[in-house]
This record gives sequence, structure tokens and C-alpha cells, in this order.
Amino acid sequence: MGQHNYSVRPFRILLYKISKDLASDDVTLLASFSPRVFKLTQQEKATIKSALDLFVLLEKRGIKEIDHTNLLKEMVKSLENRGDLVDLVDKYQGPPVPFYEMTSKPRGICVIINNKNFIKMKAREGTDVDQGWQNWKHGWQRYEDSCYIIQYTLQTWDEAKNLCHDNLNAYLAEIKTSRENSFLMGILPKPNIDITGLAGEVWLGANALNVKRLFIWNNSSTYLDFTDWGPGEPNGRDYEHCLSTHMYNDGKLHWNDRACSTWHFFVCEKSVGLSGCGE
Repeated sequence: MGQHNYSVRPFRILLYKISKDLASDDVTLLASFSPRVFKLTQQEKATIKSALDLFVLLEKRGIKEIDHTNLLKEMVKSLENRGDLVDLVDKYQGPPVPFYEMTSKPRGICVIINNKNFIKMKAREGTDVDQGWQNWKHGWQRYEDSCYIIQYTLQTWDEAKNLCHDNLNAYLAEIKTSRENSFLMGILPKPNIDITGLAGEVWLGANALNVKRLFIWNNSSTYLDFTDWGPGEPNGRDYEHCLSTHMYNDGKLHWNDRACSTWHFFVCEKSVGLSGCGE
């Protein structure tokens, strides 16, 4: 009988290392932290008997292995005197190649190999999810005079704004026309690859943090001439002052006001340079 080399995913090993060193009080605190973010049902809460139970459940619901240890880090930071666990998350190294979970049945893992020496083949067949990941995971995309790139890390609105500026010399995307909106809404991630567990939410570059509580594009300091609000939005809740996308009952992405402290993917934008979008 031949040997089989079974392996455990690195992220699952990380969860195990954290869970085996937690006291019961720590588990209770994490269990109270998680429902606020992941909206666990009563039935799901009842299955949590240990820290590993909690982490496995969260892994299924939202924390998956796609550049997103931020939520896990926030969870362990909420524990007192557990800087060792924060260090453990900081030292984590993910898989050597990017992947995403397939959504059809049967499903598995699809690995994207960034190799430019493939033999030319017939036109590929795949889903819009495949195409979105191929496009967005490997560089900037141009539309008219702007370049866009989606960042698959979970950030608050303010963190996303700073990362666009500091890391990419860009800004959170500002949508000024219907055509630009159609372009972005057509290629942004849909809920089936949205690791937040929410409905296709991605940060855009407007907020209503001013005295008048009117939405303004942050980079250009201009009011929203064009809008694509979802039904009943913005709903004027006191704590929802930042702009994201959201999947509505019509099966399309529209604009939504969200609490600025929630975590989502985000889209950065910059002007086309002399050499195009570049990297």
C-alpha cells in the first residue's frame, strides 16, 4: 500500500496553537467578541465548547486563509496580557501561492499560477469569480483616466484610506459617473468570495464625518454628484458615516452607508501615469 502525504493547512495550525493555550475566561471573552462581528446564531453559539470549536466555526463563517489575519489579531488583542498570541499571529506566514475557495459543487481549491511562459491556448472558460480574481490579484486595472486595484485585506475605512495613500500613492476610489460605477460594480467581488460574511461590501472613498453629515469624496473634497444608493440608503443611522458597496435583493451591488469601524476589502484609485498604470 502506497504512502499518502496528508497535510494540515498552515492557518488551521495557527488556530490550534492559539486555542491550546487559552484559559476558559479567554474563551468566554473571545466568544462574546465574535458574534458582534460574525453574527453567530444561537445554534452556532451552542456548539462552542472550546477555543478550537470557536476558531473552526469562525474559519467556516469568515476567517479564511486569504490575506486576512487582521480579524484574528484584533480578537487576541482583546485578551489581557496575551501579547504572545499577538506575536504568534504576526509571525504567521500563509500558503506559498494565492488561492481562493471555489463556490460551485463539487468544489475545492483553485490555485493561481502567475507564470508568463504558458503556451498560448484556446480562450479560457470560467466564471466571473475566476475572472475577477485573475484581474484584481495581479495588478492595476485601467478605466479611462484612472487605475484601480482591489486590496483583499480587511480594514476599517480609515485604515483602508491610509493604506491606499501610504503603500500605493493612491486614494480610496471615487466614483463620479454612471459609466465608472458600472465598470467597478461589474468587477468587484460578489458575496460568494466576500470573506467578511457580509453582502459584497467593499470600501469606497466617501464619508459623512463632516459637521453637516453629508457624504463627500475624501480625496477630492467634493460632494457626490452621481450616486447609486441601494433601496432605502443612506438610512441615516447615527453611526454609519462611511461608504461601501452592498449586494441587494436585485442581485446587484449598490452603495451603502456603513459604520466606519467595520472591516471590509477596499479599492484604491490613482491617475494614469506616463507609463500607464504600472505597478
